[in-house]
Amino acid sequence: MPHFALRFADSHSAARYPLPVFGPIVFSSEGESRTLRLHLPHIPADWIVAASFVTPGEATPTHQFRLLTKEHTWSLLPVPSQAGERPDLVVQDPTVSVHIDCWHTHARIQAPQIELVINTIAAPRRYLVCISARPLQLDVDAAASTCIEAKPPQKFSQMTATDALRHHICSPTSVAMLLPGATRDPITSACHDNATGLYGSWPMAVRAAAAEGAVAGVELHDSWGQALHVLRQGHAFAASIRFAPGALTGAPLTSTSGHLVVVRGIRDRHVLVHDPAAADDAATAVSYDIEEFSRAWLASRGASYIIAP
Repeated sequence: MPHFALRFADSHSAARYPLPVFGPIVFSSEGESRTLRLHLPHIPADWIVAASFVTPGEATPTHQFRLLTKEHTWSLLPVPSQAGERPDLVVQDPTVSVHIDCWHTHARIQAPQIELVINTIAAPRRYLVCISARPLQLDVDAAASTCIEAKPPQKFSQMTATDALRHHICSPTSVAMLLPGATRDPITSACHDNATGLYGSWPMAVRAAAAEGAVAGVELHDSWGQALHVLRQGHAFAASIRFAPGALTGAPLTSTSGHLVVVRGIRDRHVLVHDPAAADDAATAVSYDIEEFSRAWLASRGASYIIAP
């Protein structure tokens, strides 16, 4: 089992999202909240698990994901969070480590469940829930030789922002590029996480996209397969990459432990990218060797934002 993904949506949102989605699901009513609990396959050690929830076309209500077993509970940061809410800093059972927007397993997890608690009395009318998991580290292959281009995304550079922000907003800048008619700065404000002060939370990014009417989810990939499917349907997507010095030829960053870029296609064994780290908006359209880019994206985590405007 190299990878798994579970997606649930109302019929309208499911029809718009470019990856396969299961049908509507029932959210249980519990006092002032709505709850969803999903059973997952056994999860091996050294895997990453990510989750996202959005209500397209409106502000997604405050919610929180929990990974459960019979013995333990590991809670992610609430979305959106408040100052001081840092479950990722609380000492918990070491079987799983909690990060800002994902879990890492350190031993096999038997019969796990995911619980989503939404701070709303009314059941969501439009929604997308995405749960995906894969090995944290993988040996990867590049995509098969192909030529494909999605609809051209916008071009925005993070480097034209203020000095205080320019090195921290690759995520909202990438989201803004994927939303026709959007501008960078309002999306940046919408992606700010109160508890950490960061702008790169994966669930906050798709929440910001959904507030603009998009159907958006956080996905983990172990190959190019689903990404090519998204591109064939005309959608560019945001990919979370990391690479050592000199490992991504031509990149404006010499190295990074985490950076978001927009992937818009593949041509002549190169990945066509809008890289927000470029010096200005006009310089964002670049291409990277497909072998180097595949390692930067898929070898570790393989996360993306899939956004259908």
